[in-house]
Order: sequence, then structure tokens, then C-alpha cells
Amino acid sequence: MPTLAAKYALVMGSLAMTVATLRSVKDAASPESALWTAIGLMAAFAVVGLAVGWLADTVVVESVRAEAEAELQNIARTAMQRTDSSQVP
Repeated sequence: MPTLAAKYALVMGSLAMTVATLRSVKDAASPESALWTAIGLMAAFAVVGLAVGWLADTVVVESVRAEAEAELQNIARTAMQRTDSSQVP
């Protein structure tokens, strides 16, 4: 599992649990109800965070890979031009 996906899941899950808990305290809900609501929202938002993080990780990795490949091709092209120009008498 990509690290970015795990971080997104952790952040979104804990944020959802915190918001649900604070809202339950504000509404004076029963502790049992507050706990189940918070756990349910934490699980749901963690799954969403995992998907978003996985997508973000894929986009970042592909972008860096494409940029690195383009740079390597540019370096190889420059090296080939230098070798071709040095061989001409």
C-alpha cells in the first residue's frame, strides 16, 4: 500500500471521528450513540481517504516518472549529438 494512501486514510478517518465526537457532545447524545456514530464515520472516511490517497500517489508517481524519462531521453539525445559531431572529420 502506498504511503500517501495510508496517510490520507489516517487523516480523514481521524478528522471524521473528531468531528462526529464533538458534534455528539454539542447535541448531548448518549455516549454509546456517539461512539458508534464516530466509529462508523471514521471507517467510512478512512476508506474514502485510502482511495483518494491511492489516486494521488499514482498521479504523483506517474508525473515524476514521465519527467525523469523525458530528462533521460534529453540527456541521451544530447550525448548522441555530441558523439556524432565529434566523429565528423
